[in-house]
Amino acid sequence: MLTKLLHDKHNEIPLKSRMQLIVDGEFFLSQSGLPHLYIYLLSYLESEESLGASLLGLDAVHRVIESFQGSPIVHQLIRYLSPVISRLDRHLVDSQTDVELASLWLLDPHRLTRFYQLRCAANLSSCEKEEEVRAWFLRGHYSSDMHQRTTSLCHYLAVNGGGKEAQRIESELSKVSTDPTLLQLATCVRDNPQLAARAARIVVAQRNAAVYDSVLRSDLSQQHYNFEFRRALWSAIGSLPEGDRRFLFSVDEIVPSPKSISLLHSIRTAKELELASLSILTD
Repeated sequence: MLTKLLHDKHNEIPLKSRMQLIVDGEFFLSQSGLPHLYIYLLSYLESEESLGASLLGLDAVHRVIESFQGSPIVHQLIRYLSPVISRLDRHLVDSQTDVELASLWLLDPHRLTRFYQLRCAANLSSCEKEEEVRAWFLRGHYSSDMHQRTTSLCHYLAVNGGGKEAQRIESELSKVSTDPTLLQLATCVRDNPQLAARAARIVVAQRNAAVYDSVLRSDLSQQHYNFEFRRALWSAIGSLPEGDRRFLFSVDEIVPSPKSISLLHSIRTAKELELASLSILTD
């Protein structure tokens, strides 16, 4: 009943109550057997005029889409919530002429990064994928707004496969293999097993569980679930010596280490879990 009222006459509900409904909906509905009700609740945000409620909703929309990454319905979910993301895009444009409103976007240091991911996932024109690719080819992959550029590039690479762009990344990796931005962009490229395997070998060669975890949990990895890269990464981990694998996954510990738990919790699908289990199995 309350969710329908949000859709029909949300202004009849006080602002703080609307914000509380978003919080309560995530706590009680998203983890229940009725997650579709929570998603329906969030869709009211396409009509929300308050920037405060909208930004709270932005974080919630990002979390719910992220939780479905790797599932077969994630693209339908993004299409369903696209009107909400478009409304958030207009909020961002409107707030650029008001210092107080603009400051609200910066209260959470990760909020703009999340929004860049959402608008690219929704394929909004403000993602500026082609413009970012051209700028990258002309001036390199660095810019004053690193998050916006890399988010746009990752989306372009994931959607288009990246022919000459993938070649550029592979060429740069051969020169500076430890560049974290290049490595993250390499994880975005689809249908390129050679690049996926190369990036996975570079990551695993660092013999650092924190690096493995950060690659799997990075903003770009969450933006586009790339099973091909993850398969290459788990395969490379599986090629580590038995002692390294036993240590990495706390095989000989009664209580697994936080790094082992975090690494396993980065797995998003049953197929990936199967690959990870093969890499954990000792000889």
